[in-house]
Amino acid sequence: MRSREPLFRSLAESLTRRMVVLGLLCALIAAALQMSWVYHAERKAFDEQMHSVAQTHLQLLSSSLWDIEPRHVQSLLDNIAAAPQVQYVLLEAGTGQQFRAGPRDAHDRDPDHAGVTLTVPSPGAPGQSLGRLHIDFNQDYLHWQLARAALQVGLISGLLTLVLGVANNLMVRRLLLKPMGQIARFAVALAPGKLPPELQLQRPARDHRDEIDLVADGFLTLQKEIAHYVDERTRHETALARQAAELDQAFRQRTAELQAMTRYLEVLSLSSNRFMTVSLDAYAELMRNTLGEMVEHIPRCDLAVAEQLDSASPLLWRYVHQAPGHGTTALVEGQELPPGLIGELAPGWAHCRIRGLDEATPAQALAMQRQGARAMAWCAYRGADSTRVMVALSGQPQRWAELNDKLTQMAADMLFNSMRRRRDQLTMEHMHRELQHLSHTDPLTGLANRRHFDQVKLEETRRALRNGLPLAVVSVDLDHFKAYNDSYGHGQGDSCLVTIAQLMRDTFHRAGELPARLGGEEFTVLLPGQSLAMAAAHAERLRARVVELALPHRDSPLGVVSVSIGLACLNVEPSMPEHSAEEQIAAVLEAADRALYEAKRAGRNRVQVG
Repeated sequence: MRSREPLFRSLAESLTRRMVVLGLLCALIAAALQMSWVYHAERKAFDEQMHSVAQTHLQLLSSSLWDIEPRHVQSLLDNIAAAPQVQYVLLEAGTGQQFRAGPRDAHDRDPDHAGVTLTVPSPGAPGQSLGRLHIDFNQDYLHWQLARAALQVGLISGLLTLVLGVANNLMVRRLLLKPMGQIARFAVALAPGKLPPELQLQRPARDHRDEIDLVADGFLTLQKEIAHYVDERTRHETALARQAAELDQAFRQRTAELQAMTRYLEVLSLSSNRFMTVSLDAYAELMRNTLGEMVEHIPRCDLAVAEQLDSASPLLWRYVHQAPGHGTTALVEGQELPPGLIGELAPGWAHCRIRGLDEATPAQALAMQRQGARAMAWCAYRGADSTRVMVALSGQPQRWAELNDKLTQMAADMLFNSMRRRRDQLTMEHMHRELQHLSHTDPLTGLANRRHFDQVKLEETRRALRNGLPLAVVSVDLDHFKAYNDSYGHGQGDSCLVTIAQLMRDTFHRAGELPARLGGEEFTVLLPGQSLAMAAAHAERLRARVVELALPHRDSPLGVVSVSIGLACLNVEPSMPEHSAEEQIAAVLEAADRALYEAKRAGRNRVQVG
């Protein structure tokens, strides 16, 4: 919605309006004060009249009533009612008579009407009353006096306000509006590039200056400032045109640099994504290819990454991209950097640019000459546990204008992080293999544990059933081992178990054979593809070698440690009932355990076939 412009109102009109309003307000205040004064004066006159009546007329009324002179009583009442402040007079005699004075329309007296009541004393009997005299205050007279006073004050104040308003309007127009109008027309004419006529105010001669003179001086100063502004604007426009041409040239140059930088960042982004998914085997080749892509943005140089794994290790070339024709000596991966090439590094990031041998330290210059380099730039990060350096070498002096410290550090950080991730992956893979080995191995003997045995037994059972090959199971238990522990202690008992485990490892060492410790002194061996006779031969050789060890056992009848062995075998035949691999191997293990118990009941130190 379009807003309306405010109405124009002259200062003279506004000041006159305010003068009139102020005059009317003063008139109202004066009228209110005059009316208050008149009201109190009339009330005082009434009170004085009543005092006079009490002093003179009461005695006369008392005598007239005592002498029974009605005419004289009425005359006295008419005399009292003649006062302008009195509206009505009523005398009620003790005999029941009533005497009245005042206007006829007031004869119906209002008991609540403002007035006074006086007691007429008896002249012959002090203390007794001949009647009561009621005198009412004339409200109409009071109202008329108040209205007349207000009218007088209003007329005088209104006339005075009108005279002052007209005089103020004339003076404002002469002293204020006329010069302000001249100033307004001068201000409208002010504009850049246009010189208005000189401002000359038509005012009476004065021996002083006022606010209008100050306003006129301000506009004259503004006119001079506008002229100065126009000159400055012209000068600045010329300078801006020249700067615009320079900025356009710089913009084009910067645009080309940003485009090259964008391509460089794209290379870094793509390389970073490839490093996230590359396998460990392809990592080294990807690193060399990435260095080759980066060299395309830093021409005429070789690029390499060096690494120091700890403070005790040397700084070695890890990954190198070297193109022929740059004049530098071949960089060999795994070879130590020449002494003094990098120098001592402080913790954190560090940068270095050497445009020629004259800018290098003596040690750096010597190391660069050994590498056939005449210019070098590197970015390094030294951490708490390792140091990595990205090095650019050139056989010719270089200004290295293409290098930016932030971009170089970004690229180095990407490469260094990928190297740390690769190192972490190698460590995790090694730890995984270790954990897998520990999860499959009995910690005391180094043989397979029950968990690994349970996995392999099912795999071998399925293979035996699928290929129709036998699967033998050997159950081994040390004789009188509880007594051995009681006599020699658990430490010696653990050493005995380790020795027996090594014998089992030496006996069952062919591919597929799995000796395992299932708990305590109980051992079991899986022999895939071996018949019961072959398994019995291996078991007998194990039993004999245990006895040959001659480990002392004073609680054994033999005097040495011995073992009891039970055998069972899964023979796959066409007529076999169909059972699951779990049921098949469980039955074989149970048969081997029964054979083991039979060997123990038969006197121990023997092999029993189930």
